Amino acid sequence: MQLNVEGLSAAKREVISSIAERQKILIDVICLEETHVDVDKTNRFSIAGFDLLAYSLHIKYGRATYVRDNISDAHHVTSSVVTAESFSDRPGPL
Repeated sequence: MQLNVEGLSAAKREVISSIAERQKILIDVICLEETHVDVDKTNRFSIAGFDLLAYSLHIKYGRATYVRDNISDAHHVTSSVVTAESFSDRPGPL
């Protein structure tokens, strides 16, 4: 699921969690754009049922990527140019 949240509030996190729970068999990854979080407060990023894989801070932009908490083989891949998140349900390198 991908959403432009235009600010990541507690109320929006609850709605996202509720949608993801209802669509449990369909949603394993959540990508949020424009989180508008500029201070490193990981509690602002919590979504029930999901692990935070990666995030970037910015007052006007920002993004966060989550994977369902029962996916055990998630990888964070970093480049000097951009940061990309990837996941795999199989062991080993991607």
